[in-house]
This record gives sequence, structure tokens and C-alpha cells, in this order.
Amino acid sequence: MTIGLTVLCHPQDFSTAFGIAPCGLSIGILLLAISKWSWKPTGLGWWDTPYTSRVYWTAVTRSGLVVGLYNNHFSPHDREYGRDLGNYLTTEPVVTFSMGGVEDSSLKDLLLDMRIHGRDLLDIKDEYGQSKWRADFVRGHIQYMRNLIRGLNSGTRKNPLPEGLRWLRAPGGHLYYWGPLPRYERKKHGAINAVRVNQREIFFVTSECSWVVLRDELLFQIDTSE
Repeated sequence: MTIGLTVLCHPQDFSTAFGIAPCGLSIGILLLAISKWSWKPTGLGWWDTPYTSRVYWTAVTRSGLVVGLYNNHFSPHDREYGRDLGNYLTTEPVVTFSMGGVEDSSLKDLLLDMRIHGRDLLDIKDEYGQSKWRADFVRGHIQYMRNLIRGLNSGTRKNPLPEGLRWLRAPGGHLYYWGPLPRYERKKHGAINAVRVNQREIFFVTSECSWVVLRDELLFQIDTSE
């Protein structure tokens, strides 16, 4: 399109756009970009990998049923609960973004070639992993969840809109509204006795076209019963 507009604007004189000076300038800018002097495009993107680790929340209802507390439940912070907020609740080193993305090409290559049996993942965490665990954040999160769930258990309204108008609420930035467990619904499942904070590590085995759960463990449990 740019070339076409240039030709239309300069039907008689092409040297302005296609002469020696413009070509030399273009080549110079291209070389500077390749050498990462004038522009670093990789800083704007990432590589996807077959490995991901994420903290997730489940609830134990008064009847003993375990259900999923998904991101739509944590409005208005649903996007953060699906992204990296959980990283501060675990001592496990973090090596990728919430959906498996990385910015380091060397780390990307290691994760692509990783063998799920053996020390590969442990070695990757030792070299690239960072623990973001914060004791004060854990304490604050426990208190927040306890206050939130106990308020809901006592009948406090979570949504200011009447039920018939709740479809007007904008969806979250990341639609993490699903999982292996049924989604918690207050009318259907009733009061919550405890909230469980868990962490799951998953790897996609390309040769088998299947997801393998490498680790799925309970980090801690929050008592929300009165």
C-alpha cells in the first residue's frame, strides 16, 4: 500500500522514493534493527512453550462437595487471579508466564526439549526460576478470602446489579472461567466451609498429543466456616 501511494503521489519522479539515497537509508535502518540497535522487537513478544504452572482455587462446600472457584467469582480482579497473583502464594520457582510464555529464547529451547522424567525441569528451575513467595501477601490473601467467603455465606450480595441484569457486566480480560471441577454457584452449592489454594504444573507431550500433569498439590487451606 505504501509503495502504491508513493507511485501515485510521484508519477513523474521515482528517484525520491526509489533512488540511491532512500535505498541506502532503508538498508541502514534494517541493519540497525537486525543488530538490535534501533529496535528490539523481541521485547514486545514472547515464545509459547508446552509447560505451564498456575495456582488455582477450589472450595469445599458445607455438604463436602469440592468445586472450582474460577476467575469470574473474583470480580473485579478476575484477570489477576488467572494471571500471576498466585505466584506470591507459592515457594515454587516460577519460570514461565501463566499460559506458558517466556521471553528468553534459551529457556524456550530448554522447555521444548524437556523430558518429563528426570531432572530436566528441576535444572531449569534452578537456572531460570524465581520464587515470588511473600509471607505478608499470603497472610493478606488468607484474611481477604476469609472475609469474602464468610460475607457470602452470611448472605451478603456480591453483585450490585439484580440477577436479571448481571449479563451487562463486562467479561474479564482473560476468560479463565473453566476447569476440571464444576464452577461454584452460590444458589446451587450453598455455603463454603473452606477454600483450598492449589498449584498445578502441566506439560504438553507433542509426540503423544496429550497433557501430562507433572504436579498437582495443595498449598494451604483457608477455614471460612463461622
